[in-house]
Order: sequence, then C-alpha cells, then structure tokens
Amino acid sequence: MLIHSNDGHVEQLFTEKADSLFDEMMNFYRQYGPDKENFEDDDEASLMMNAIDVLQPSSTVESRLGALRLLEYFLSEYCWPEKTDAEEWKQHLVSRALELLPKEKRKRQKILQWLKDIHPLKL
Repeated sequence: MLIHSNDGHVEQLFTEKADSLFDEMMNFYRQYGPDKENFEDDDEASLMMNAIDVLQPSSTVESRLGALRLLEYFLSEYCWPEKTDAEEWKQHLVSRALELLPKEKRKRQKILQWLKDIHPLKL
C-alpha cells in the first residue's frame, strides 16, 4: 500500500506564509517601531529590539516560529503607532501571526528563553 504524504507541501506552504509575514512584520517594525532612545540599555524592550535588528530566521520551522513569536509579542507590547491605519495594519499582522503560531501559555517566558538561545544577552 502506498502512502502519499503531503508533509513537504504543507511545510512549503507554511514556509511561504511565514516568510511573507516575517517580511511584512519587519517592515512595520522598521517604519513604526519605537526608538531605542526611549528605553534604558538593559530594558527588556531594548534587548528585544537588539535581537530583532539582527533577526535572521534560518531554514527551520522552529526558527521561523521563534522569529514570528518575538515580533508578534514585541509589536503587541511595545509598538503603539499614532496613526489609525498603522494601528489597523499592526492588528492585522498580529492576528495573522497568531493564526500561524501554536497556542501557548507563558508566552513572555518562552520568548525570553528563545532570546537567550539566539542572542546571548543578559536578560
């Protein structure tokens, strides 16, 4: 009996969606993200911004999920655009990210752990 697996197709589809969303979220972050000068150097937001600035997800699904998780959390917690259309765009991006990301508890703790793993800063 032959079993046809479409796991490769599903992973490719996820990869395309994740990469597209990552690019859109990074564009939003660069355009509407807060200034680093507004935070202390050792502030959680500043450390996250340092990690986001060098963020390059690798080819693994876990890496893409981690990058999206970090951007979703940061945009939700620290990015407050003044323009209504920018706020709507942010909400759209966050909701798309939440559709792709697995449901999790203790999101902040997982993000901080992920940051420690990819960016050896003292958090």
